[in-house]
Amino acid sequence: VSSGINAEYGHVELDEDDVLAMTTIKCLDTGQTTTMNKMDEILRDADPLSKHLTEVYGYSANHESDSDNSSYLQGSRSTIATFDDEHTAPTDTPKAKARMKSFAKKGMKGMKGVGKGVKNLSKSMRVNKKENESAADWEIQSGDISVYPNPSYKNYKLESAKFNVIELQSLTKAHVKAIWVMKMSPGGKVLASAGDDKVINIWVLKSVWDNFVEKYYLKNKNDTPPTRKSDDDGVYFESVPFRTFRGSEGPIIDLNWSKKMYFLLSAGTDRTVRLWHIARQIQIACFPHPDVVPTVVFHPFSDVLFLSGCLDGRVKLWNIHARKVQSHYKLEQRNNSDALITAVNFVTYGNRKVRAFVGTYDGRITVLDITAANTLDYHTAIDIRGNRSGSARKVTSIEQRPNSTNILVTSNDSRVRLYDVDNWQLTCKYKGFLNVSSQIKASFSHDGKIIISGDEKNFCYFWETETHYKIFNHASHKGPLKRQLRRDKNDCYYRFRSHESRVTCATFAPEALTDNEGFVKEIFVTSDAKGNIKCFLNIRNP
Repeated sequence: VSSGINAEYGHVELDEDDVLAMTTIKCLDTGQTTTMNKMDEILRDADPLSKHLTEVYGYSANHESDSDNSSYLQGSRSTIATFDDEHTAPTDTPKAKARMKSFAKKGMKGMKGVGKGVKNLSKSMRVNKKENESAADWEIQSGDISVYPNPSYKNYKLESAKFNVIELQSLTKAHVKAIWVMKMSPGGKVLASAGDDKVINIWVLKSVWDNFVEKYYLKNKNDTPPTRKSDDDGVYFESVPFRTFRGSEGPIIDLNWSKKMYFLLSAGTDRTVRLWHIARQIQIACFPHPDVVPTVVFHPFSDVLFLSGCLDGRVKLWNIHARKVQSHYKLEQRNNSDALITAVNFVTYGNRKVRAFVGTYDGRITVLDITAANTLDYHTAIDIRGNRSGSARKVTSIEQRPNSTNILVTSNDSRVRLYDVDNWQLTCKYKGFLNVSSQIKASFSHDGKIIISGDEKNFCYFWETETHYKIFNHASHKGPLKRQLRRDKNDCYYRFRSHESRVTCATFAPEALTDNEGFVKEIFVTSDAKGNIKCFLNIRNP
């Protein structure tokens, strides 16, 4: 392909490489500007959903604003303030400057001297690009765990021994490529992992391996169980997969276990949802969709029903026995373009009542009532927006807190938000980790007291759900300092370096053990972008 340009000095012929090098494009997911010939390099380490959104929706030419046919993403994301690769908040807009000026005045009144006020202002307004170096001045070390309180909370002493993490097992190269999703079964005996290599590996606890082989292999004479390693030093999971499911034609980006019977749903970029069972080597059923399926979840009270969210803007309630859609709901359009669904989940309340929560790329959560006839009806909607930039970011996960009606929402503005669905209010916002373009999902511990998340660097993060209340009510926080603290914000976190590359998944086992002295012993599992899985034991102090 060549292009001719008439210039003052004649006719210049350009080949394809020249045209790609001259065309400036902008990634609307991260705000990064580059040329088209460097796009493949930028997308090389991105997760499959981000790649698809970038290639199909998220890139626009440098004259995108002049086009009458610009896509929904171009219209909504190209004009908003964005975070850079170190999630620094924008400070050069008039609104941000006015806010900084106001914060500075308050800081000077409440602190001793201008220098101290400005120092606290800079730390509270933005995350310095040299985060590791600046944070070292005020972090608390407890073994391999670093505790990061907000500098304003200096009078409140966090319990640095709250987490005592011990690495139990490392499954090196559990996958040949990046792992993008891991899910533990409701009973905690089985772990499913999947990612870029298009396969699903099923890992079983060492303590139940023999029982599972007898139950799910030996009854079928044509099915041979995998050979256990004689030198296996794993103390938790057997180091060889119990099953390896193949058949997906694209990277897998979501998994979900049924509440019983070990059925597994997978969703991915091949535009299908596939149904598997731990007793069968091949898939049971395939449910096609018109576009990529980023998210899928079983019904909480019936293994016959499941919910899928597609990039075509439709959420569908499927009946597995009938192999058809029982009900569907089309999300409303904005700027004449379909909503892109990126997360779905069920939330239970009352006497076995269920609602569907649907998260989208534009930072919305649509709440749907599920009737007795299993139809989907609109109930309400929530906008997930940051206060500083007024922008909305992709919702990556929605999870219900155990024994509660609260929901945990992870989004691509490097924030985790806790909402009370009884009054539809924000309860608390957690920050500290980096999640600007990945499908990272935060989740709860078994008792809902701890939040865990991966990170686009190489850390695993923890937040205590009640820490901000303890700090806010601390007796030493009075006067100007008291006014700076907020009940609905928690930027005190614990973290440790769990991998040498991006931590794509982190999840607790659904059950824990409490000994006679009150120590809580809980298992959590992490994975990274190089295909490795690690298993840890955390001993939480009473």
